[in-house]
Amino acid sequence: MTKQAFTYTDLYACAFALYLICHTVGTSDNLMDKNDWLIWGCVALCYAAVRCLTQSCQYKLLGIIAITGFIQSLIAWGQFCGWAESNHNNFPVTGSFKNPAPLAGYIGACLILIVEFMSLCYKENRKTIFTLLIPAAASISGIIILSYSRAAWIALLISLIHLLARYRKIRYRHLFPVAVLCLSCLAALYFLKKESADARLFIWKNSGQLLHTSPLTGSGVNTFASRYMYTQAEYFANHPDSPYKLKASDNSHAFNEYLRIIVEYGIIGLILLFLLFRSMSFFHPVLSFYCIFAFFSYPLEITPIILLVTVMAASYPGKNICYYPRYILITICLSVSCLLSYRAWRFKSEERELKSMIHEYGCLPGAGLEDKLFGYYPCYKNNHIYIASCAMQFYKNKSYPKAEVMLRRASVLFPSSRILYDLGNCCHRLQKYEEAERFLSIACNMAPGHVLPQYYLFRHYAETGQTHKALNSAHTIIHSKFKQEGSTALQVKHLVKEYLSKTKEGGERQ
Repeated sequence: MTKQAFTYTDLYACAFALYLICHTVGTSDNLMDKNDWLIWGCVALCYAAVRCLTQSCQYKLLGIIAITGFIQSLIAWGQFCGWAESNHNNFPVTGSFKNPAPLAGYIGACLILIVEFMSLCYKENRKTIFTLLIPAAASISGIIILSYSRAAWIALLISLIHLLARYRKIRYRHLFPVAVLCLSCLAALYFLKKESADARLFIWKNSGQLLHTSPLTGSGVNTFASRYMYTQAEYFANHPDSPYKLKASDNSHAFNEYLRIIVEYGIIGLILLFLLFRSMSFFHPVLSFYCIFAFFSYPLEITPIILLVTVMAASYPGKNICYYPRYILITICLSVSCLLSYRAWRFKSEERELKSMIHEYGCLPGAGLEDKLFGYYPCYKNNHIYIASCAMQFYKNKSYPKAEVMLRRASVLFPSSRILYDLGNCCHRLQKYEEAERFLSIACNMAPGHVLPQYYLFRHYAETGQTHKALNSAHTIIHSKFKQEGSTALQVKHLVKEYLSKTKEGGERQ
């Protein structure tokens, strides 16, 4: 009977999974969506399936992953040349991802795998495969440069040094120049896009405030995105003249996975992850790449990257604890695979039906369809697409009581200045004026460089007869600089000046 080793890596992986489940289930109002549970299930299945494979099969799997990185680079080259459409309006290359950072994070790891394969082929004198890998490495390298992901650049540099150290022993006297090189590159990359770097430093500074709530166990899954914008609003409320005023925008990422993990899972969660990676028999350069990349980006929020890290962890397990029949693990994998397939099919079918209903309601609104859509709320209250789409459609069709419910939930799941000023406007329509003022004020402080929250607060004051506050708000808008001084800002300032010209006090001040 074939035996399967149970290793320390398996032990810590099970401990971390159990901790996450207990932590989530034990939270009174957890923010986990059905899709999040499916992703977690796929990660667990991926780990177990890779552990079932032989070492030879695991090595072939890494080769397939490297090929997918090359395919992603070809898609990105097609976008750069204009043959395919990018998934982001502001960036020419994204691959199959939503923006360049996840693309660079994924193909950066694939490049490390390709370089490792090239090194092995060179040693074994397999010239044909070595030659074929050169254009793949060149293609990926070019896209990483075009992605403009500084996090990927610095992580790749350090990981390639790590890879080089595996094949050529680096002595202690070489460590100092290597450290100087890395620090010099880090400083150069900071000044390359200083405004963007300063914005991330500002996010880290505010994120530190979230650590005080529950540093040991964290505040729960997805709570960073739920809480960050309120922390930013509080900062600008206390520092109205901050130099970050025009740089800040709506944000849901920590741009530092270690900060996010502590906020959501606490120090216990971070220690369990550390023990998991520490227990591995070999710390692959791909993992060192992601450890550096995680300081400046959000790799563990990208499903393909999570799966890639899972494959790496399962491919290099640590010391054995005991042995058990392999058929047990295979049976578990097949059972979980069937269950996940069924749940994924059910979820996707329901999601397609829901999207069809939302589209139908948007084209031809009706009371019956509206009530049916609203009836899905208890089951889909954590589904971002459902909440955002229903909130928009209900508000657009002036169904303000239902829109308020959706917007309040959106303000918990993914708060932003847009969500808060829509909620403020909705409360204004429902004559909940105190709440309207509170939500609009928070929206203004969330993104003080945006003109629309300021305008809606001014309009609220003007329409509710709070003349003094309206005048103060009007003068603030006229004398403020905004992040984008475009047609919207000019139109808002024109409307505000018209109000001031009709107001006696406003005329005197001018």
